[in-house]
Amino acid sequence: MPNYGREADVPSDKANVVWQYPQAADLFTSLAKDHEVDKKKLAADSKGPVYAASVRVQVLNGSGVPGQAAKVAETLRMAGYSITGAGNAPTSAEKTTVTYPPGLEQLAAVLASRLPGVAAEPDPDAMAGTVILVVGADFTGMR
Repeated sequence: MPNYGREADVPSDKANVVWQYPQAADLFTSLAKDHEVDKKKLAADSKGPVYAASVRVQVLNGSGVPGQAAKVAETLRMAGYSITGAGNAPTSAEKTTVTYPPGLEQLAAVLASRLPGVAAEPDPDAMAGTVILVVGADFTGMR
């Protein structure tokens, strides 16, 4: 299982490891679909992990459920992500989305892989350095 020491995200936690995303999600998907796992590709993908702490996330609530952004932001914070803010989305959203500015593809993919059925999409107008998570009405939780 691709992983890294949790102290990379939470410096005081020297006893645990964290599954490395998106590699862990890809591995579980392959197992669930009974697809062969390419060990060489898995090993290559495991090199140079993207730590959750390096992903700066703004969480916006488009679900219509009061307090949903704050709740999701706290879950992400506990998982080691750097939360830049939480608030309401400008409009309601049926679907949960992850968007990112140019250059943050890999960071956005790490976050999106934790959200079932969500793929990260580029947004040239997004704020530099920050991945945006809009929690939609379809949000069911994180992996």
